[in-house]
Amino acid sequence: MGLYGYRLGCFSFVCRDAAEAKTVKGSVKIICRHTWSNPPKFGSEIAKRILSNPAYKAQYLKEVKVMSDRIVTMRHALVENLKKVGSKRDWSHVTK
Repeated sequence: MGLYGYRLGCFSFVCRDAAEAKTVKGSVKIICRHTWSNPPKFGSEIAKRILSNPAYKAQYLKEVKVMSDRIVTMRHALVENLKKVGSKRDWSHVTK
């Protein structure tokens, strides 16, 4: 679930001088902090709908398991290939 994919954009300010630019920059930082610290509510609504519906939740948990298993498999493959190319290091932390 990409919950933060809708937060993008750009805006510019033209200021009279460095002092005004400093003031504007401070104000913009405050606005940005509030925006990024409070993610959009619709993300949690999507999660709530999925997790409160037994069929959707079962599908979601199945997909999470598939991805988790794939990550484990890829980690083991990475360690095996590092050994094949001659690495003598201890890579056990990657597969724990």
